[in-house]
Amino acid sequence: MPDKQAHLLVALLLRYPEIGSVRVLPSASFLNLSFFFRAQPEEADFDRFRSRVVQALGLLSRLEGGTDLRQVFMSLRTQGPLWVLDIRRDLSSLVVEEFAIVLGMVVQAFGNLLVIEKDSDGGEAMIFEDDSDIAQGLSQARTMQHGEELIGFRHDGRVLVFSSV
Repeated sequence: MPDKQAHLLVALLLRYPEIGSVRVLPSASFLNLSFFFRAQPEEADFDRFRSRVVQALGLLSRLEGGTDLRQVFMSLRTQGPLWVLDIRRDLSSLVVEEFAIVLGMVVQAFGNLLVIEKDSDGGEAMIFEDDSDIAQGLSQARTMQHGEELIGFRHDGRVLVFSSV
């Protein structure tokens, strides 16, 4: 059901205003988080950030009793006047706790560069303070192998979700 996937995207974007866009593609079993920067991060800072995220996700996996390393792919690209950090995770091993960890690390490493659209009154974010909606959305996205590719982002204080079909 695309609405279940859309709900996941909306929940993530409202809960975490640092995320610029979220894309989910069930057939390829991945979720992509994009963060927008005002300027290009230093290469050494990006390399250090990448290493720390991989290390943190590995530690989280071990704390949960897992032995597999979590696959995380990161890239940096330009889009118009902005720089975009893309973080791609496979849905099969993605857990809800990762979002807070990764978001905290993005803010710590690149907070001065991060473009964050402030919501109009903050009320919408209160709806998704509990991670249960995100956890439920992740669970449903994992079971959908032929769902539509969806992308969600913020624009003028609204969260918009589109299908690529």
